[in-house]
Amino acid sequence: MTVKNYTVDRSANLQIDIAVSNSSGAALDLGDYTSNAYYKTHVEAANSVTITSAGYSNGTLRLTLTGVQTANVTVGRYMYEAYITHTSSNTSYRVQEGILTFTGGLS
Repeated sequence: MTVKNYTVDRSANLQIDIAVSNSSGAALDLGDYTSNAYYKTHVEAANSVTITSAGYSNGTLRLTLTGVQTANVTVGRYMYEAYITHTSSNTSYRVQEGILTFTGGLS
């Protein structure tokens, strides 16, 4: 699991590519996994916002938010987490977490 922080301008598209590897360090084929990601204001916040996620056979987990989605976010810092879940064993793994800082312009 990695920790990475990002700064996002409101109304901008966000794309985060996460390299997921197996225990030997090789890229993990994410074809047998589902993925989910979300962000929220703090650990105990009841509400969270889903981040679109998709896994690929080359071990890349891609998280995306559109400019329309980021335009509606209040400027500030939010915690995010991304998970993959193996479809047959139903075992979940947190692959990345960190802080998303949304900034606003002066216009």
